[in-house]
Amino acid sequence: VVVEEIRSHERRRYAARSGFLHGPALWRNLACWEDRGRSTSDHTEVDLRCSNGVVVERPGIQEAPSLWGRYLLWHEGERVMLGTMTPEPP
Repeated sequence: VVVEEIRSHERRRYAARSGFLHGPALWRNLACWEDRGRSTSDHTEVDLRCSNGVVVERPGIQEAPSLWGRYLLWHEGERVMLGTMTPEPP
């Protein structure tokens, strides 16, 4: 994942494993994305990672991230989860 400051052309790169099922979430200068983790013959772990260092790493699949201010929403199974980040992204 590459976040580029358009005016200065400064780029920040973040390692991401595999492709995305859902697109990354963006809010101001923050990005969050799905990250494929461990794979076995039974399942693949999917976690969420953000450019500010926040990681949602839980058993199962966390997918479809969405950002609004300091709130990170995602799907986990049939549930919609809500997490808060402090402080709010600039």
